[in-house]
Amino acid sequence: MLISASCTTGWTDVIIGELWLCPDGLLRRSSGLRATVVRGFRYGLSPPLDPLHRPVDDFDLSRLNAVLLAGERNIWIPWALVERAEIHRGWLVESLRVKLQGSRRVVLLWLAVDHGAMALSEPLRDRLGDRFLVG
Repeated sequence: MLISASCTTGWTDVIIGELWLCPDGLLRRSSGLRATVVRGFRYGLSPPLDPLHRPVDDFDLSRLNAVLLAGERNIWIPWALVERAEIHRGWLVESLRVKLQGSRRVVLLWLAVDHGAMALSEPLRDRLGDRFLVG
């Protein structure tokens, strides 16, 4: 399920991407510089997603590997490696902060108009239990 079409990997990352909820983890797929510029001029970064009709896609293992090999801005967060995940909601931006095994940390930000925190909260609670916090 598409969580956001305006996802970045932090405050200094200007390249937007998509954040996908997958059965085995989260996938952040970069849209690239060209798509970021086009969306920025056309929609003010990204048209908001319809929270009731989110696109779905099936990322099988071979397709997931192809996405990850396609660019260093693409990120795979498998549920099994998550030690803690925390969602923060703001007026303009929502974020997910993830601590992975081995002390690696991932921060994902997206526009609040995508309602990504609403879409992610229940699935994260189901998959992570007490490792998931809402800030």
